[in-house]
Amino acid sequence: MNPSKEQSNCEQTWKAALETCREVLGEDDYDLIVDFENPDKAITAIKALEDQYAQSPVSRVLKSIKPQLTRLQSFTTLIFVGLGANNINAACLWGGSTLLIELASQSEQALQEIANILNELGQRLTLFDIYSESIELDPQLREAFFDILVDLLLNTVTAIKHFRKNEIQMAVMIATWTTVQCKFGQTLRNITTKVDHLQKLLEAQNITQLNRTQARLAQSLSQLNVNVSAGPQQSDMSKMSVNTLPYQRNPAFYGRKELLQEIHEHLHAREGDPFIRSVAIWGTGGIGKSQIALEYAQQQWLAGTNVILWIASETEAEIAKSFNEAASRLDLPGYLETNTPDQNRFAVLQWLQRSGRIPWLLILDNVEDQKVLSENWPRTGNGSILVTCRSEILAASPAAVAIEIPAFTMDESGELIMNIMNRKNASEDENLAAHELSEKLGGLALAIDIVAKQIKTRKRFKTIRDFLPYYDQHYRTLHKRPKIGIFDPYYSKDIDTVWQTAFEDLEPDPARLMSLFCFMAPEGIPQWVIEPKGDVPMGWEFLKDPENFENVKLELLNLSLIRINEETGLISLHRLTQRAFFDRMSEQERKDAFKVAFSLLREAFPGRQGHHHLYTRWQTCEQLRQHVLAFQAQYEVLRKDGFSEQDPKFTWLICDTAWYLLEIQSFMGCERTLLLAEDNIEDKTSLAYAYLCTNFVSLYERTGRSVRAIPKAKKALEIRESSTTDKNDLANGFSDVGYSSVAAYEAEQGLQYLEKALAFAEAAPEPDRYKVYNIDRFLRNHGRGNMLLGRYDEAKADFDKAEYYQPMIHGKNSHYDGEIMHERAKIAARHGDFDEAYNYNERAYELMSPGKPTHSSVMATRYQQGWVAMQRGNEVEALRYFRDALTICQLNEAQRGNKGESARVKWRMSQIMENQGLADEAKTYREAGEETKKELAATGDYPKGITEDDSWDVFLGLLYR
Repeated sequence: MNPSKEQSNCEQTWKAALETCREVLGEDDYDLIVDFENPDKAITAIKALEDQYAQSPVSRVLKSIKPQLTRLQSFTTLIFVGLGANNINAACLWGGSTLLIELASQSEQALQEIANILNELGQRLTLFDIYSESIELDPQLREAFFDILVDLLLNTVTAIKHFRKNEIQMAVMIATWTTVQCKFGQTLRNITTKVDHLQKLLEAQNITQLNRTQARLAQSLSQLNVNVSAGPQQSDMSKMSVNTLPYQRNPAFYGRKELLQEIHEHLHAREGDPFIRSVAIWGTGGIGKSQIALEYAQQQWLAGTNVILWIASETEAEIAKSFNEAASRLDLPGYLETNTPDQNRFAVLQWLQRSGRIPWLLILDNVEDQKVLSENWPRTGNGSILVTCRSEILAASPAAVAIEIPAFTMDESGELIMNIMNRKNASEDENLAAHELSEKLGGLALAIDIVAKQIKTRKRFKTIRDFLPYYDQHYRTLHKRPKIGIFDPYYSKDIDTVWQTAFEDLEPDPARLMSLFCFMAPEGIPQWVIEPKGDVPMGWEFLKDPENFENVKLELLNLSLIRINEETGLISLHRLTQRAFFDRMSEQERKDAFKVAFSLLREAFPGRQGHHHLYTRWQTCEQLRQHVLAFQAQYEVLRKDGFSEQDPKFTWLICDTAWYLLEIQSFMGCERTLLLAEDNIEDKTSLAYAYLCTNFVSLYERTGRSVRAIPKAKKALEIRESSTTDKNDLANGFSDVGYSSVAAYEAEQGLQYLEKALAFAEAAPEPDRYKVYNIDRFLRNHGRGNMLLGRYDEAKADFDKAEYYQPMIHGKNSHYDGEIMHERAKIAARHGDFDEAYNYNERAYELMSPGKPTHSSVMATRYQQGWVAMQRGNEVEALRYFRDALTICQLNEAQRGNKGESARVKWRMSQIMENQGLADEAKTYREAGEETKKELAATGDYPKGITEDDSWDVFLGLLYR
């Protein structure tokens, strides 16, 4: 095609695409996206978003997006420069990407969806990074890539429109998001096809036109996947070719392509660069640092680096031996076997500094001491230095760049396990089991290697699923390399010994801090939690001395036993490091650490005593819940050894954490936590046990199990009546029995208990009436009981009174106002006023959905709105509401533990489908619902109900019917 004609065609296509953008987005958003001069403005905008969401997981996702935009920039620049199209402005592409990311940032789930798309796009564009300066596209291929850019732009504006049209928290959960995903998916497939074609063209080019290094890269691109720059060509290079690598290339080396690329970007020689390039890679023991260094060195050897020296640096003896070998292999003048180690070391360093234009790579592996670096660091020369070490502090100097080596992701770990075991075409369950094992091993390369080989060589387990229980029981043995059967020439240590040196070097205070971390989750430990407000036991005074505490953390950092996130300040340690240290602790050390952890977590976790709920303190609860649950799990280990903690504060801590799990609808986790606490508590007549029973009541009620709730509520009331004179405690006890009775369709009896609770509250003067007592809750539940008996006027009077108190207790427009709107909607519907019912439901949705878009209360409003639409004869609208409700139900099934909520919605949907003549679909939904109904009814945990509607409502809590 004529170049000018090609340019004209592309300019017209781009202009048409811009008009489509304007039509789809409207003027305001269109003006926003075209107001971008260059990609740098997009990167700046995303950095501002990172700062805005610094304390949120969103910040982490945003960081992963930026490199992909850089790759998109390389791709776009290549296409536009090749076209020579001066009238094409890519501003809208950068503006659209930025606007899409800004919208998605309001929801971690939505942003992750966009990040996944961009990451896939970035992976497909890697080739343009590698060949950014040498690719020449023929017109046909260039035009194909230009069309892909147009598709990307249009896909982006379609996604923006989707996010503008739908509530962001739900935008990626609804069916129309699938359409957006499909469009992006088709574009990505088109890119893959074209990039594969381009790579074949590049490999077919005449490599004699390339220099020696580029030729090797082109021939082994698919194996290396690393950008290797050509070294200078001169006659003396062919005379020098030496490496002292300890092993041949590891044929089983897995992954780490992006890390290898990052290392190379910092180490490869640049034109006119007079300085030594240097990188230090750091991370906990067994993470794979030496293997990465070995793989990088092998790649550079294949790419033409003339001299590669490997200096094992853990001990003085290893260093001396490595320099002796280097001096011998380099055949340095004056080298003799009788030379002292210092003579040979000096000779090698002098050669590196005076090697002229011969490129070299020096690897200092497993450095433990800053002295090793200062004594063995060439000051000049035409080379690069790669350091491996555990310490983040050591990695920071003198190397120019420090790179942390992360654990493998769960997907990478699972794939590596399958590779080692030579398992191909594994079942879905086997892949899931591999992921479960990966999680237990924390993505640690050494652990994965040893354990996967243990499974393979033992030939005892047909599947990984069979192996998991055995691993849980025998992990100590399985973390060691067996004396026979498994030989690894690349790494001789096992999981237990890899941290042995670090553990043995610990002073008493750092050791105590490590023992404290063993009673918390390994990730995301807030530093403020470890700052005690009260007294501490003898030996733990360092926790209250800020300067001493900083020094203690520094020692653990230096040994790479912990890491601290620079942005959040959160502390983490590898789960296997944590387990290994816990296994080394004595019985007394465990008890001491437990007591301190107990004190700190009780101080930190919000208590519910004196509060109606934890909603306003969710952020703190979410930071701490994993640590309380880990603390409880470690306590169970101590219990097996005869230790017992009966302090009521221990039960309250567990119950408060369980209550938070209840509020966020993690019902399965809540129940596990409460059952462990119940098994632990010895005095079943104590107020602590009554508090535990109260938590069980709320759990059973919110999951519809009223039959189970009533005996727990009555037990709690019995204890309170005999053990306390606290009127608020007694009022809550009567309220729980009353609430459970109403939920079990025993409304008359329930109202009697609720009236006793109200009597306590109404006898108190204001403001104690609403500051001390949960009077608004008593009134709401009393109103629900009246509704069940058909006393609608009395119910409305109860709700009026509750609405009087709620603003004083919870503030205006609270979640609880939404609950009353939901009940008023049901009353209006029963009176046939469906317009009023519709308005009440919409108001309930507005009040209850912010911040909790998938809460069961939100599902209940959507379900009720669907039922109202049915009564109004609008089946299309009804089905839409029911589908929204079903989406929420299905999202919550895993945490709820059953499909009771979903069953009710499917039953309603089947009624509409039958009316619409969709007999097969109606049958599928109806039978699925009835099967769940039958299964749950057989447990005996649910009440019978009165009407057909009741027989489905019983599987939900009273609040959600």
